[in-house]
Amino acid sequence: MPPTPEVEAGTTAGEWAERLAGWAAALADLSGSGWSADEVIAAAEALGRLESAVSAAQARLGAAADARGAAGVDGTLVDERVGRRSRREARRRARRARGLAAMPRVADALADGRLTVEHADALVAAAERTDAARVDDELLALVADERVDPARRLIRRWVAAHETRAEAEDRLARQRARRSGRWWTDETDGSTHCHVVLDPVVAAAVTAALEAETDRLWRHDGGRDGTPDAVRTLEQRRADAFSRLVAGVSAHEADPPLTGGGGEAPSLELICTLDVRSLLSPHEAARVEIVDTGPVPASVLDRLEALGPGGVTVRGLLFDGPGRPLWLGRRRRLASGDLRRVLAVRDGGCTECGAPTRHCDAHHLRAWSAGGTTDPDNLKLHCTACHAAAHRHEATGRGDRGGGKRGRG
Repeated sequence: MPPTPEVEAGTTAGEWAERLAGWAAALADLSGSGWSADEVIAAAEALGRLESAVSAAQARLGAAADARGAAGVDGTLVDERVGRRSRREARRRARRARGLAAMPRVADALADGRLTVEHADALVAAAERTDAARVDDELLALVADERVDPARRLIRRWVAAHETRAEAEDRLARQRARRSGRWWTDETDGSTHCHVVLDPVVAAAVTAALEAETDRLWRHDGGRDGTPDAVRTLEQRRADAFSRLVAGVSAHEADPPLTGGGGEAPSLELICTLDVRSLLSPHEAARVEIVDTGPVPASVLDRLEALGPGGVTVRGLLFDGPGRPLWLGRRRRLASGDLRRVLAVRDGGCTECGAPTRHCDAHHLRAWSAGGTTDPDNLKLHCTACHAAAHRHEATGRGDRGGGKRGRG
Protein backbone atom coordinates (compact mmCIF):
# COMPACT_ATOMS: atom_id res chain seq x y z
CA MET A 1 0.00 0.00 0.00
CA PRO A 2 1.48 3.40 -0.93
CA PRO A 3 2.24 5.79 1.93
CA THR A 4 -0.38 8.31 2.98
CA PRO A 5 0.39 11.74 1.47
CA GLU A 6 2.09 13.88 4.10
CA VAL A 7 0.28 17.05 5.11
CA GLU A 8 2.25 19.46 7.26
CA ALA A 9 0.75 20.96 10.37
CA GLY A 10 -0.55 24.44 9.72
CA THR A 11 -1.48 23.77 6.09
CA THR A 12 -3.72 26.62 5.00
CA ALA A 13 -7.17 26.29 3.49
CA GLY A 14 -5.80 27.46 0.15
CA GLU A 15 -3.05 24.85 0.21
CA TRP A 16 -5.59 22.17 1.09
CA ALA A 17 -7.80 23.23 -1.80
CA GLU A 18 -4.84 23.08 -4.20
CA ARG A 19 -3.85 19.60 -3.05
CA LEU A 20 -7.40 18.29 -3.24
CA ALA A 21 -7.73 19.66 -6.77
CA GLY A 22 -4.53 17.85 -7.73
CA TRP A 23 -5.79 14.54 -6.32
CA ALA A 24 -9.10 14.97 -8.13
CA ALA A 25 -7.26 15.61 -11.40
CA ALA A 26 -5.17 12.47 -10.89
CA LEU A 27 -8.31 10.39 -10.42
CA ALA A 28 -9.62 11.59 -13.77
CA ASP A 29 -6.99 9.37 -15.43
CA LEU A 30 -8.04 6.24 -13.53
CA SER A 31 -9.70 3.76 -15.90
CA GLY A 32 -8.55 0.25 -14.99
CA SER A 33 -8.01 -0.54 -18.66
CA GLY A 34 -5.65 -3.48 -19.07
CA TRP A 35 -5.64 -4.34 -15.38
CA SER A 36 -6.18 -7.81 -13.96
CA ALA A 37 -9.30 -8.60 -11.95
CA ASP A 38 -7.31 -8.51 -8.70
CA GLU A 39 -5.87 -5.10 -9.61
CA VAL A 40 -9.34 -3.72 -10.36
CA ILE A 41 -10.62 -5.05 -7.02
CA ALA A 42 -7.66 -3.57 -5.13
CA ALA A 43 -8.19 -0.17 -6.74
CA ALA A 44 -11.93 -0.30 -6.02
CA GLU A 45 -11.24 -1.07 -2.36
CA ALA A 46 -8.79 1.83 -2.16
CA LEU A 47 -11.33 4.17 -3.75
CA GLY A 48 -13.92 2.96 -1.25
CA ARG A 49 -11.62 3.89 1.63
CA LEU A 50 -10.97 7.24 -0.02
CA GLU A 51 -14.70 7.85 -0.43
CA SER A 52 -15.22 7.19 3.28
CA ALA A 53 -12.36 9.50 4.21
CA VAL A 54 -13.76 12.26 2.00
CA SER A 55 -17.20 11.87 3.61
CA ALA A 56 -15.66 12.10 7.09
CA ALA A 57 -13.75 15.24 6.08
CA GLN A 58 -16.94 16.78 4.65
CA ALA A 59 -18.69 16.07 7.96
CA ARG A 60 -15.89 17.83 9.86
CA LEU A 61 -16.11 20.82 7.54
CA GLY A 62 -19.87 20.87 7.99
CA ALA A 63 -19.44 20.91 11.76
CA ALA A 64 -16.90 23.73 11.41
CA ALA A 65 -19.38 25.70 9.31
CA ASP A 66 -22.13 25.10 11.88
CA ALA A 67 -19.83 26.46 14.58
CA ARG A 68 -19.74 29.72 12.62
CA GLY A 69 -23.50 29.96 12.28
CA ALA A 70 -23.53 33.38 13.87
CA ALA A 71 -21.60 34.62 10.85
CA GLY A 72 -24.40 33.54 8.52
CA VAL A 73 -22.74 30.27 7.49
CA ASP A 74 -23.73 26.72 8.35
CA GLY A 75 -23.08 23.24 7.00
CA THR A 76 -26.37 23.00 5.12
CA LEU A 77 -25.78 26.33 3.37
CA VAL A 78 -22.25 25.33 2.36
CA ASP A 79 -23.42 22.00 0.95
CA GLU A 80 -26.42 23.47 -0.83
CA ARG A 81 -24.81 26.52 -2.39
CA VAL A 82 -21.09 25.85 -2.59
CA GLY A 83 -21.40 22.09 -3.08
CA ARG A 84 -24.37 22.58 -5.47
CA ARG A 85 -26.32 19.81 -3.78
CA SER A 86 -30.05 19.51 -3.34
CA ARG A 87 -31.56 20.78 -0.11
CA ARG A 88 -32.51 17.22 0.81
CA GLU A 89 -28.95 15.96 0.35
CA ALA A 90 -27.54 18.97 2.21
CA ARG A 91 -29.79 18.25 5.18
CA ARG A 92 -28.82 14.58 5.13
CA ARG A 93 -25.15 15.54 5.25
CA ALA A 94 -25.79 18.01 8.07
CA ARG A 95 -27.53 15.26 10.03
CA ARG A 96 -24.53 12.99 9.47
CA ALA A 97 -22.13 15.71 10.64
CA ARG A 98 -24.10 16.27 13.85
CA GLY A 99 -24.25 12.55 14.55
CA LEU A 100 -20.55 11.94 13.93
CA ALA A 101 -19.63 14.85 16.19
CA ALA A 102 -21.26 12.93 19.06
CA MET A 103 -19.60 9.61 18.13
CA PRO A 104 -15.82 10.06 17.75
CA ARG A 105 -15.12 6.34 17.26
CA VAL A 106 -17.64 6.10 14.44
CA ALA A 107 -16.16 9.25 12.89
CA ASP A 108 -12.65 7.76 13.08
CA ALA A 109 -13.83 4.46 11.56
CA LEU A 110 -15.37 6.37 8.65
CA ALA A 111 -12.24 8.47 8.20
CA ASP A 112 -9.90 5.47 8.01
CA GLY A 113 -12.18 3.56 5.65
CA ARG A 114 -13.41 0.83 8.01
CA LEU A 115 -16.98 2.08 7.52
CA THR A 116 -18.83 3.26 4.45
CA VAL A 117 -21.10 6.29 4.39
CA GLU A 118 -24.08 3.94 4.47
CA HIS A 119 -22.76 2.33 7.67
CA ALA A 120 -22.25 5.75 9.22
CA ASP A 121 -25.74 6.98 8.32
CA ALA A 122 -27.32 3.84 9.80
CA LEU A 123 -25.34 4.30 13.02
CA VAL A 124 -26.33 7.97 13.21
CA ALA A 125 -29.99 6.97 12.85
CA ALA A 126 -29.53 4.38 15.61
CA ALA A 127 -27.99 7.00 17.89
CA GLU A 128 -30.98 9.27 17.34
CA ARG A 129 -33.29 6.50 18.58
CA THR A 130 -31.13 5.25 21.45
CA ASP A 131 -27.94 6.72 22.90
CA ALA A 132 -24.96 8.02 20.95
CA ALA A 133 -22.42 6.89 23.56
CA ARG A 134 -23.72 3.30 23.52
CA VAL A 135 -23.72 3.25 19.73
CA ASP A 136 -20.14 4.52 19.73
CA ASP A 137 -19.04 2.05 22.42
CA GLU A 138 -21.08 -1.09 21.64
CA LEU A 139 -22.83 -1.08 18.30
CA LEU A 140 -19.85 0.08 16.24
CA ALA A 141 -17.88 -3.02 17.25
CA LEU A 142 -20.72 -5.28 16.10
CA VAL A 143 -21.01 -3.86 12.58
CA ALA A 144 -17.57 -2.48 11.68
CA ASP A 145 -16.57 -5.62 9.75
CA GLU A 146 -19.98 -6.36 8.24
CA ARG A 147 -21.24 -5.57 4.78
CA VAL A 148 -23.85 -2.85 4.60
CA ASP A 149 -27.01 -4.97 4.36
CA PRO A 150 -26.15 -7.37 7.20
CA ALA A 151 -24.96 -4.38 9.24
CA ARG A 152 -28.32 -2.67 8.83
CA ARG A 153 -30.06 -5.81 10.07
CA LEU A 154 -27.78 -5.97 13.10
CA ILE A 155 -28.42 -2.29 13.80
CA ARG A 156 -32.20 -2.71 13.60
CA ARG A 157 -32.08 -5.68 15.95
CA TRP A 158 -29.74 -3.92 18.37
CA VAL A 159 -31.98 -0.85 18.48
CA ALA A 160 -35.05 -3.03 19.04
CA ALA A 161 -33.29 -4.90 21.84
CA HIS A 162 -32.52 -1.61 23.59
CA GLU A 163 -36.06 -0.26 23.34
CA THR A 164 -38.39 -0.41 26.29
CA ARG A 165 -41.73 -2.11 25.76
CA ALA A 166 -43.41 1.31 25.70
CA GLU A 167 -40.97 2.57 23.07
CA ALA A 168 -41.57 -0.50 20.91
CA GLU A 169 -45.33 0.00 21.16
CA ASP A 170 -44.98 3.69 20.28
CA ARG A 171 -42.84 2.82 17.26
CA LEU A 172 -45.42 0.32 15.99
CA ALA A 173 -48.19 2.88 16.55
CA ARG A 174 -46.27 5.47 14.49
CA GLN A 175 -45.68 2.94 11.72
CA ARG A 176 -49.37 2.09 11.63
CA ALA A 177 -50.33 5.76 11.58
CA ARG A 178 -48.22 6.16 8.42
CA ARG A 179 -50.00 3.36 6.55
CA SER A 180 -51.26 4.40 3.15
CA GLY A 181 -52.46 3.03 -0.16
CA ARG A 182 -52.54 4.63 -3.59
CA TRP A 183 -53.34 3.44 -7.07
CA TRP A 184 -53.31 5.47 -10.23
CA THR A 185 -53.38 5.07 -13.99
CA ASP A 186 -50.34 5.88 -16.09
CA GLU A 187 -51.77 8.09 -18.82
CA THR A 188 -48.95 7.22 -21.22
CA ASP A 189 -49.85 3.52 -21.57
CA GLY A 190 -52.99 3.02 -19.47
CA SER A 191 -51.42 0.61 -16.96
CA THR A 192 -52.34 0.87 -13.28
CA HIS A 193 -49.78 1.27 -10.49
CA CYS A 194 -50.36 0.37 -6.84
CA HIS A 195 -48.34 1.60 -3.86
CA VAL A 196 -49.02 0.45 -0.30
CA VAL A 197 -47.21 1.34 2.94
CA LEU A 198 -47.77 -1.08 5.85
CA ASP A 199 -46.39 -1.56 9.33
CA PRO A 200 -43.99 -4.51 9.73
CA VAL A 201 -46.50 -6.82 11.42
CA VAL A 202 -49.25 -6.43 8.83
CA ALA A 203 -46.65 -6.41 6.05
CA ALA A 204 -45.31 -9.76 7.27
CA ALA A 205 -48.77 -11.31 6.96
CA VAL A 206 -49.35 -9.81 3.51
CA THR A 207 -45.89 -10.82 2.32
CA ALA A 208 -46.38 -14.38 3.57
CA ALA A 209 -49.57 -14.70 1.53
CA LEU A 210 -48.02 -13.15 -1.59
CA GLU A 211 -44.86 -15.27 -1.33
CA ALA A 212 -46.90 -18.46 -0.92
CA GLU A 213 -49.01 -17.71 -3.99
CA THR A 214 -45.96 -16.60 -6.01
CA ASP A 215 -44.21 -19.86 -5.12
CA ARG A 216 -47.32 -21.83 -6.13
CA LEU A 217 -47.32 -20.13 -9.54
CA TRP A 218 -43.59 -20.81 -9.90
CA ARG A 219 -44.22 -24.53 -9.35
CA HIS A 220 -47.11 -24.41 -11.83
CA ASP A 221 -44.76 -22.82 -14.39
CA GLY A 222 -42.33 -25.72 -14.09
CA GLY A 223 -40.47 -25.07 -10.86
CA ARG A 224 -36.99 -26.40 -10.25
CA ASP A 225 -37.27 -29.10 -12.92
CA GLY A 226 -38.61 -26.82 -15.65
CA THR A 227 -38.03 -23.37 -17.13
CA PRO A 228 -40.44 -21.16 -15.17
CA ASP A 229 -38.76 -17.91 -16.22
CA ALA A 230 -39.52 -18.77 -19.85
CA VAL A 231 -43.22 -18.71 -18.93
CA ARG A 232 -43.11 -15.40 -17.03
CA THR A 233 -40.68 -13.42 -14.92
CA LEU A 234 -40.59 -13.32 -11.13
CA GLU A 235 -42.04 -9.80 -11.22
CA GLN A 236 -44.92 -10.99 -13.42
CA ARG A 237 -45.61 -13.91 -11.07
CA ARG A 238 -45.74 -11.49 -8.14
CA ALA A 239 -48.18 -9.24 -10.00
CA ASP A 240 -50.36 -12.25 -10.87
CA ALA A 241 -50.23 -13.47 -7.26
CA PHE A 242 -51.40 -10.05 -6.08
CA SER A 243 -54.32 -9.86 -8.53
CA ARG A 244 -55.36 -13.45 -7.80
CA LEU A 245 -55.42 -12.93 -4.04
CA VAL A 246 -57.23 -9.58 -4.26
CA ALA A 247 -59.74 -10.27 -7.04
CA GLY A 248 -59.30 -13.89 -8.13
CA VAL A 249 -58.13 -12.90 -11.61
CA SER A 250 -54.81 -13.11 -13.43
CA ALA A 251 -53.30 -11.90 -16.70
CA HIS A 252 -51.99 -15.45 -17.26
CA GLU A 253 -54.89 -17.51 -18.58
CA ALA A 254 -53.28 -20.90 -17.88
CA ASP A 255 -53.09 -20.37 -14.11
CA PRO A 256 -54.68 -23.03 -11.87
CA PRO A 257 -57.82 -22.30 -9.82
CA LEU A 258 -57.17 -20.11 -6.81
CA THR A 259 -58.66 -22.61 -4.35
CA GLY A 260 -57.47 -26.19 -3.99
CA GLY A 261 -54.29 -27.51 -5.56
CA GLY A 262 -52.85 -28.95 -2.38
CA GLY A 263 -50.79 -25.90 -1.46
CA GLU A 264 -50.20 -25.05 2.17
CA ALA A 265 -51.90 -21.98 3.57
CA PRO A 266 -49.44 -19.16 4.28
CA SER A 267 -48.52 -18.79 7.93
CA LEU A 268 -46.58 -16.25 9.92
CA GLU A 269 -43.88 -17.70 12.13
CA LEU A 270 -43.33 -15.82 15.38
CA ILE A 271 -40.25 -16.73 17.37
CA CYS A 272 -40.15 -15.89 21.07
CA THR A 273 -36.50 -15.73 22.17
CA LEU A 274 -35.69 -16.09 25.85
CA ASP A 275 -32.23 -15.35 27.20
CA VAL A 276 -31.10 -17.39 30.21
CA ARG A 277 -30.65 -14.08 32.00
CA SER A 278 -34.42 -13.61 31.70
CA LEU A 279 -34.89 -16.58 34.00
CA LEU A 280 -32.61 -15.05 36.60
CA SER A 281 -33.60 -11.40 36.47
CA PRO A 282 -37.05 -9.79 36.57
CA HIS A 283 -35.69 -6.95 34.44
CA GLU A 284 -34.95 -9.15 31.40
CA ALA A 285 -37.89 -9.93 29.12
CA ALA A 286 -38.48 -12.32 26.26
CA ARG A 287 -38.33 -10.89 22.74
CA VAL A 288 -40.76 -11.61 19.94
CA GLU A 289 -39.56 -11.73 16.33
CA ILE A 290 -41.29 -12.35 13.03
CA VAL A 291 -39.05 -14.29 10.67
CA ASP A 292 -37.69 -11.97 7.94
CA THR A 293 -39.21 -8.94 9.72
CA GLY A 294 -37.34 -8.74 13.00
CA PRO A 295 -38.31 -7.81 16.56
CA VAL A 296 -41.89 -6.66 17.20
CA PRO A 297 -43.62 -5.55 20.41
CA ALA A 298 -44.51 -8.38 22.77
CA SER A 299 -48.14 -7.24 22.65
CA VAL A 300 -48.30 -8.80 19.17
CA LEU A 301 -48.72 -12.11 20.97
CA ASP A 302 -52.01 -10.78 22.33
CA ARG A 303 -53.31 -10.10 18.83
CA LEU A 304 -52.39 -13.33 17.04
CA GLU A 305 -55.81 -13.70 15.48
CA ALA A 306 -55.36 -10.38 13.66
CA LEU A 307 -52.00 -11.17 12.07
CA GLY A 308 -53.20 -12.87 8.90
CA PRO A 309 -55.69 -15.26 7.33
CA GLY A 310 -53.20 -18.13 7.18
CA GLY A 311 -52.74 -18.37 10.92
CA VAL A 312 -49.69 -17.97 13.12
CA THR A 313 -47.08 -20.42 14.38
CA VAL A 314 -45.37 -19.48 17.65
CA ARG A 315 -42.08 -21.14 18.59
CA GLY A 316 -39.67 -20.59 21.45
CA LEU A 317 -35.87 -20.52 21.51
CA LEU A 318 -33.68 -20.53 24.60
CA PHE A 319 -30.31 -18.77 24.42
CA ASP A 320 -27.32 -18.55 26.71
CA GLY A 321 -25.87 -15.08 27.20
CA PRO A 322 -25.10 -13.30 23.92
CA GLY A 323 -26.93 -15.79 21.77
CA ARG A 324 -25.46 -19.30 21.86
CA PRO A 325 -28.23 -21.96 21.69
CA LEU A 326 -28.16 -24.29 24.68
CA TRP A 327 -29.84 -27.17 22.83
CA LEU A 328 -31.65 -27.46 19.53
CA GLY A 329 -32.38 -30.50 17.42
CA ARG A 330 -30.05 -33.29 16.20
CA ARG A 331 -27.04 -33.15 13.92
CA ARG A 332 -27.30 -34.05 10.25
CA ARG A 333 -26.04 -32.66 6.93
CA LEU A 334 -29.12 -30.55 6.20
CA ALA A 335 -30.22 -28.11 8.89
CA SER A 336 -33.41 -29.11 10.65
CA GLY A 337 -36.35 -26.74 10.91
CA ASP A 338 -35.37 -25.92 14.49
CA LEU A 339 -31.79 -25.16 13.50
CA ARG A 340 -32.95 -22.97 10.62
CA ARG A 341 -34.98 -20.95 13.13
CA VAL A 342 -31.86 -20.38 15.20
CA LEU A 343 -30.05 -19.17 12.08
CA ALA A 344 -33.01 -16.97 11.14
CA VAL A 345 -32.91 -15.23 14.52
CA ARG A 346 -29.12 -14.97 14.58
CA ASP A 347 -28.41 -13.99 10.95
CA GLY A 348 -31.68 -12.34 9.96
CA GLY A 349 -31.22 -13.32 6.30
CA CYS A 350 -28.38 -13.84 3.85
CA THR A 351 -25.14 -12.78 5.54
CA GLU A 352 -23.79 -11.72 2.15
CA CYS A 353 -26.49 -9.65 0.46
CA GLY A 354 -29.29 -9.38 3.02
CA ALA A 355 -31.84 -11.48 1.10
CA PRO A 356 -34.79 -12.68 3.24
CA THR A 357 -34.49 -15.91 5.21
CA ARG A 358 -37.12 -17.61 3.07
CA HIS A 359 -34.70 -17.46 0.12
CA CYS A 360 -31.72 -18.81 2.07
CA ASP A 361 -29.89 -22.11 2.59
CA ALA A 362 -27.72 -23.10 5.56
CA HIS A 363 -24.12 -22.97 4.31
CA HIS A 364 -21.37 -25.00 6.04
CA LEU A 365 -18.27 -22.90 6.79
CA ARG A 366 -16.25 -26.09 6.99
CA ALA A 367 -17.69 -28.33 4.30
CA TRP A 368 -19.67 -31.38 5.35
CA SER A 369 -17.44 -33.52 3.11
CA ALA A 370 -14.39 -32.20 4.97
CA GLY A 371 -15.73 -33.13 8.38
CA GLY A 372 -17.80 -30.02 9.02
CA THR A 373 -20.68 -30.27 11.46
CA THR A 374 -24.25 -29.07 11.13
CA ASP A 375 -24.37 -26.79 14.15
CA PRO A 376 -24.80 -23.03 14.57
CA ASP A 377 -21.07 -22.33 14.88
CA ASN A 378 -20.39 -23.90 11.47
CA LEU A 379 -23.39 -22.50 9.60
CA LYS A 380 -24.45 -19.21 8.13
CA LEU A 381 -27.40 -18.27 5.95
CA HIS A 382 -26.74 -17.72 2.24
CA CYS A 383 -29.32 -17.00 -0.44
CA THR A 384 -29.26 -19.35 -3.42
CA ALA A 385 -27.00 -17.09 -5.49
CA CYS A 386 -24.53 -16.35 -2.67
CA HIS A 387 -24.51 -20.04 -1.68
CA ALA A 388 -23.55 -21.04 -5.21
CA ALA A 389 -20.88 -18.31 -5.32
CA ALA A 390 -19.40 -19.53 -2.02
CA HIS A 391 -19.09 -23.08 -3.37
CA ARG A 392 -17.49 -21.77 -6.57
CA HIS A 393 -14.90 -19.94 -4.51
CA GLU A 394 -14.25 -23.06 -2.45
CA ALA A 395 -13.84 -25.13 -5.62
CA THR A 396 -11.23 -22.70 -6.96
CA GLY A 397 -9.29 -22.79 -3.70
CA ARG A 398 -10.08 -19.21 -2.73
CA GLY A 399 -12.15 -20.17 0.29
CA ASP A 400 -15.50 -18.91 1.48
CA ARG A 401 -16.24 -15.34 0.53
CA GLY A 402 -19.28 -15.08 2.76
CA GLY A 403 -20.21 -13.76 6.13
CA GLY A 404 -19.96 -10.07 5.48
CA LYS A 405 -16.52 -10.00 7.12
CA ARG A 406 -14.79 -8.73 4.02
CA GLY A 407 -15.73 -6.10 1.53
CA ARG A 408 -17.76 -2.95 1.69
CA GLY A 409 -21.10 -3.45 0.00
